[in-house]
Amino acid sequence: MATALWVKTIRHHRTDLQTTVPCGREEAHSALREACHELDLPEPIWLDKNEREWSEFGMTRFMPDAFFETVPFERLEIEYIAPDAPKNSEMNEQVNRLIDSYREECIGMLQRWIRTPSVKGEAEDGAPFGRDVRRMLDTAMEDAGRLGFAARDFGGYACDITLGDAPEKIAVLGHLDVVPVGDGWTKPPFDGLIENGRIYGRGSNDDKGPSLAALFAMKAVREAGIPMKKGIRLILGCDEESGWEDMEYYGAHEQIPDVGFSPDACFPLINTEKGMIVLELRAPAAETGLRILEMATGDRINVIPGECRALVEGGAELAG
Repeated sequence: MATALWVKTIRHHRTDLQTTVPCGREEAHSALREACHELDLPEPIWLDKNEREWSEFGMTRFMPDAFFETVPFERLEIEYIAPDAPKNSEMNEQVNRLIDSYREECIGMLQRWIRTPSVKGEAEDGAPFGRDVRRMLDTAMEDAGRLGFAARDFGGYACDITLGDAPEKIAVLGHLDVVPVGDGWTKPPFDGLIENGRIYGRGSNDDKGPSLAALFAMKAVREAGIPMKKGIRLILGCDEESGWEDMEYYGAHEQIPDVGFSPDACFPLINTEKGMIVLELRAPAAETGLRILEMATGDRINVIPGECRALVEGGAELAG
């Protein structure tokens, strides 16, 4: 089979139109022009991003804003096909099949992680964030071993798990600690209860579930034999919900990859948490009317409080 360019449009999350045309690695522009003519599509504009992705990966995608005309699809994807090389779609299908086959194992492992109440506690030798967080870290490293990965322990502050031997790594940053339970739970917070297709428990979404998803994705990529130009390093910290001492310690003992992402909460992407402001507000107490003598709410500054309690005095005129 000669080298070719595979061109397809994606509409409603499915392949709509597609074709392949002869193409050398340096002939993408002319080959795409030919494919667009064959499919009766306008030709997109090549941006620096497209040139870079094509040069590095042999594939790229064009969104609707890359066309001068309105197009009836969500994106146009192109991919270089070399002789005897599987298409990315075939590799993706293989990974998806493997992920599906891990379903029960992944669910059972997540339930076990949820049942470890890894809230920060008193520091002990080898357990800088308390005994329960240390137990969670040990559980994660043991489970990584069951999946065929070697985990490195960084003094109880964090561990890392690596896929691939390439010198350049992409970091996947997860964490094993959770915030205190708080009030208002209608399900057991540390049971991993499954009900109506959902897993309930502290850490199921932040961040034990996403961290496990990343670990099983690494297993699927490895078992599918997908060639990798960069390695993957999953870093599991133990102090994300408190002071970030885990990453400070990790960065002092290991070089952190230059690029990465954090599967913390919902996929595919959240980019609204740009920072945090902690304020302490003070005001003189009222001399007349309703006066607040004491007020307390919440356990942590990064947790939405379930209730607020206040001791007040005066205000009889408001009772009317």
